[in-house]
Amino acid sequence: MLHYRVTVFGKPQSPWRSSKERAERDAETLGVGMRDEWGDFYLSGEADFEEVHQYALMRLAAASPEPSTTTPCQVSQSARRRA
Repeated sequence: MLHYRVTVFGKPQSPWRSSKERAERDAETLGVGMRDEWGDFYLSGEADFEEVHQYALMRLAAASPEPSTTTPCQVSQSARRRA
């Protein structure tokens, strides 16, 4: 199972999500993603999705001193302001 998060200029801007649809909603909230009239999703040039397998994410969470970058949660207000 893959997990996804939004990055802008290579820096994480959202928490890890268990579905790409939730990561897409994060990108829309951050103002770096949108859907066209046919429902296709697009990211702006500076944004990207980072993907990681759940086992690698569990290792990352165990080694990370900063749980907010690995623990699924809502997009923070500060992340919205940075975008």
